[in-house]
Amino acid sequence: MSGPSPVVQLSKRSAQNVEFVSYLGEGLNRWADNAYCPNTNCDGIINLGTAENRLMWPEVIQKLNSPSTLRIGTSLLSYGPAKGSLPLRMCFSNLFNTRFNASPALSPEDIAVFAGCGSCISAIGQVLADPGDVFLVPAPYYGGFETDLKFQSGVEPYPINLSPLPSRHGSPSSTSSSASSYHSRFRWSLSAAVRAYDAAISKGKTVRALLMCNPGNPFADCYSEEELREMTTFCAERELHLVSDEIYALSEYGSTGLPKFKSMLSMDLPDGLPKEKVHVLYGMSKDFCMNGLRVGVIATRSQQVQSALGSLYFFHNISNATDSAMTQFLSDRTFVDSHIRNNALRLRDIHSKFSAWLDERKIGYLPASAGFFVWVDLRRWVLLLGGTCASLDLEERAAKTGAEMVMPKWYDEEWAHPQPSRAAERLLWERFLKAGVYIALGEAFYCRDMGWFRIVFSPDNWETLRTALERMERVLREVERELECEKGKRDAEFRCDRVE
Repeated sequence: MSGPSPVVQLSKRSAQNVEFVSYLGEGLNRWADNAYCPNTNCDGIINLGTAENRLMWPEVIQKLNSPSTLRIGTSLLSYGPAKGSLPLRMCFSNLFNTRFNASPALSPEDIAVFAGCGSCISAIGQVLADPGDVFLVPAPYYGGFETDLKFQSGVEPYPINLSPLPSRHGSPSSTSSSASSYHSRFRWSLSAAVRAYDAAISKGKTVRALLMCNPGNPFADCYSEEELREMTTFCAERELHLVSDEIYALSEYGSTGLPKFKSMLSMDLPDGLPKEKVHVLYGMSKDFCMNGLRVGVIATRSQQVQSALGSLYFFHNISNATDSAMTQFLSDRTFVDSHIRNNALRLRDIHSKFSAWLDERKIGYLPASAGFFVWVDLRRWVLLLGGTCASLDLEERAAKTGAEMVMPKWYDEEWAHPQPSRAAERLLWERFLKAGVYIALGEAFYCRDMGWFRIVFSPDNWETLRTALERMERVLREVERELECEKGKRDAEFRCDRVE
């Protein structure tokens, strides 16, 4: 009979990584164990939590399976260039020059290809910073930044906490659930960036870069040119690198009144921020619907950075077969142009249906113009489950009394003040999962304010999305009914006490 398993001593780094909780990862695993299928598992979980666009899958699969795209020859069985083949890097430099309006134009030597954008973030962290250094990141932010930066490079994302409160400049009150009333929430704030930088320095941290996502994740909108200029000036004044994750750049479907996408590669930079300190990340996962093929790109004009990345290529390079397929795929400019155009049309159509569904139920959300998800306000249901929603309390008080709205100190200074419990938000997330729908809770994006969720609206078709939304609505109505029942019981007990 075998005895107990021996204890294996892990490195401190690995032990910390094992203890890390990723709600994006947990949600993905829960879905994978019980995935919805309308034919074989109609009670399974529908995934609206993972940022995956399936709307263009039929055309993408047809293109990838065509004889002109997937050709395996003996040359692919040998080692290839670790940073990506010259033809593939030419395809990406052309994409950046034509679609991102890179100025000055990029050459293939400015391009490094990695196994997904997560690998790009890990690599750029290792090249630009030492363990314990920090990257400032506007928050809420994509939860993968935490693992991508920390696990290998030891770099810490440091949040620039953006306010969930509406602007005082003409914004409707919190009683309005229309997208227009949410436009000024979570906007870039130079003062918040300065506070975060100063706080990090005061704690003895070395700040090396500003890392931002444009179009935004989880907000699904684009920074204005004025906001981008503020970021470049902020970095120039503090001698920081600027890292721009632009992986949703070509999934822009437009929305009236929202800024258009503008790449950092096309910006006029201020004195103090040379073009060699601006680095753009991209990949095939989002705009080209290929999450599983793992192709990411770092575009940087710094030959020093390119040389440093060279020491990491062998840990992150893509296969020759993938390199060849992507080269053929991107070389067909007629197909690429058609794909981008049709993808935007499909995203606009299904977003219109989804936003109409939210409007009909008076569920608030940030207006979106790019990507394939929406940042949705479910604060009132978190409140019904016993949670604390600081921003909602402030808005309701301001609507009644006209009081100034200022988030409490714990929102910015988490190291000095206890944080409210997130139990109610997690409970609502669990109830959605039990009902057969996975959406991503705000905690997964390091959102300090409770009750915000990111909902992806690009499953296979509208019918699947509608089924998921019906399941969500049932959960929300159940929460409301439970509160009414509890209120009814309390009222009845009160009346009995009065009679006695």
